[in-house]
Amino acid sequence: MTVKIPQEEELRKRILEHLGARPDHDRVVLAWFAYLAALNEWGIIEPHVFIRLTSLLPPSQGSEVAEIMVGTEYVDAHPEHFH
Repeated sequence: MTVKIPQEEELRKRILEHLGARPDHDRVVLAWFAYLAALNEWGIIEPHVFIRLTSLLPPSQGSEVAEIMVGTEYVDAHPEHFH
């Protein structure tokens, strides 16, 4: 079985397409944030890639969810992503 590791440009394209189709859905933003956080946690993407890709996401109401995924320090350091 071959495992395809997603590359930054592919992820960027998928994020932008998904947000274009569902721009006002906070759950979409949180799902992408969770997915990117998991990829970062597992070492599949580098922290700088995580930061670049999450910067594409609009602000989210789910700061509590994000705190579980990446910790309160990250959420506190990036208030522009969370209300």
